[in-house]
Amino acid sequence: MKNSSISPLLQGLDMMPDGICFYKDGDGPVYMNAKMKAVAEAAFMYGAKDCFIMENFEKKDLKGCCRKETVNGRTYLILPDGSAWSIKTKKIVTENENYTEYTARDETKLYETTVELKKRREHIEKANEKIREYNKKIDSVIRERELLDAKVRIHDDMGRALLSLRSYLYREDKDRGSLVKLWRVTVSILRRETVADVSDDRIDALSEAASAVDVTLHFDGEIPDDPVIREISAAAIRECLTNTVKHADGHNLYIKTSYCCGAYTIKIKNDGKQPDKPVEETGGLHTLRKTAERYGGKMKCGWERGFELTVSLGGE
Repeated sequence: MKNSSISPLLQGLDMMPDGICFYKDGDGPVYMNAKMKAVAEAAFMYGAKDCFIMENFEKKDLKGCCRKETVNGRTYLILPDGSAWSIKTKKIVTENENYTEYTARDETKLYETTVELKKRREHIEKANEKIREYNKKIDSVIRERELLDAKVRIHDDMGRALLSLRSYLYREDKDRGSLVKLWRVTVSILRRETVADVSDDRIDALSEAASAVDVTLHFDGEIPDDPVIREISAAAIRECLTNTVKHADGHNLYIKTSYCCGAYTIKIKNDGKQPDKPVEETGGLHTLRKTAERYGGKMKCGWERGFELTVSLGGE
């Protein structure tokens, strides 16, 4: 009667999807169901009757047949077929004897999902680190650009002031009051007491500066309203105006612009003396090239048929 009641129980344990083993302290395993035997044999390549799975799992070398892996604090036994098993223990204390219950549960899907999430977190962390580095570089570029823009504005204001002073020295009828006002603003900018006024259109300001030094600007074509294009165009005209007055002794500046299929080009020539050697790109010309290239543009200085500056933005 006793055997007939135990046999169905053992059959039920053997049909469980989880492995189970009862170990008597100081003696050894007293029962191991079919699944635990299969796990033990696959893990250690021993006969089920001759091995104790947890003793090998916790204390002995796994002989290269499987491996232990801990993911997020959870240890898995990885079998040669790739399945992942979690091993748990539970103490059972009776009046006369002590036992330990060992269970093995197939948690392959949980293990694979956990590993995949871990990889994704690592990938995201690396991506976030790259984004943080990128943001640092962007902040640095923005600061450098703001500093360059400030230098260009001051350079423009100084250029206008110097051109006005030159004109004043040669023309007695020049309005001294406006010249003094212009120099006061320039000095205050250099002393950081104020900032350059960028609300006015710099093209119009250059036309006034050119007129003050007896140079006429001749425009052929329109300069688009795009802020970047107008900014670079103004810088190009200013450099050519300075060259015309300082080196070429010219009185006319010819500015030809074209805009087609997303490409903008400005060409500037003067009627002054032809350079006797290639133009050195220093100071304002060097800054102009760097500014154009920063926006994907190109700059070219010609000299063999008279000074000619060409700046191209956009297009191929």
